[in-house]
Amino acid sequence: MMGKHRVRQHIVSQAYLKRFAQKNVNNSGANIAVYQKETDTLFISAVKRVAFEKNYYDITNKENTKYWEEHFATHIEPLYGNELTNIISSIMLSNSNENVLNPSQKFSLAMMIVFQIIRVPKFLKGRFQNGEVIFDETIRELIQLMPMEFISKDIEVLEDLNRERKNLIKDITIELIAQHDMLVRLAKYIENRTWLFYINNTEIPFVTSDNPVLMFNFVTNSINREDVGIGRDDTIVYYPLTSRILLELLPQNEDYKRFDNSIIVLGNEKLKFVKSLNTGQLLVSHKQVFMHPRYSFSKN
Repeated sequence: MMGKHRVRQHIVSQAYLKRFAQKNVNNSGANIAVYQKETDTLFISAVKRVAFEKNYYDITNKENTKYWEEHFATHIEPLYGNELTNIISSIMLSNSNENVLNPSQKFSLAMMIVFQIIRVPKFLKGRFQNGEVIFDETIRELIQLMPMEFISKDIEVLEDLNRERKNLIKDITIELIAQHDMLVRLAKYIENRTWLFYINNTEIPFVTSDNPVLMFNFVTNSINREDVGIGRDDTIVYYPLTSRILLELLPQNEDYKRFDNSIIVLGNEKLKFVKSLNTGQLLVSHKQVFMHPRYSFSKN
């Protein structure tokens, strides 16, 4: 068994959050401004001390309980480093008359977005709850099918399973959604959308959160999980990359495709749009909203 390392398991990449942070003078880390929803407080913290849950990805069906945490760190987290740096550079150096990202960059960013969607508590909690409903229904059906003479013996096995249900459901769910092939299939949905980048030149920066992929259903005007999804044609996806850059993913149709892989620069006349996106980050966040320390956060 592994030791008690990585008790704090980050639900948002630290490398991603550093795009909204300020490097320390001695280059020993980075600080970020944090709005804590529960206490309605704003404070400055080291990036490594935010957006985490204790032992959140621990599992019981492998010898190494930290297997998935280490798998994510090896196979996904590196994308948020040099690859994301190159993507941001491509966006900032592009002009409105050319494609912003090449196919390889789009795929890498799509993988980052998909991984971010499936790793946060708001998504996993829903999957765990669905799993518990299915599990409970299955147990009830099994009991109803059992001959009376076997119930007293087999019921003990079922009760043992029921006691371990949360661990079993968590193990199975994370195994299913964290497979590379699954992430690739989901990333294809994102690749096939219309990609529109915003450069924010307004006086208010983009903020992010511990659930940074904001999905909005433009038919129902809803951000509720039941109404949104990357595979739905009525969903728009927003993903801030830095305080100045945001990606908008639109449906791939005649109304939007002329914007694909292009840039729009936002001036102060678009302050209302920037504020609405920041409010969206607050609404969908798990516990915390983040911004560069030089900025103050307003819920208005």
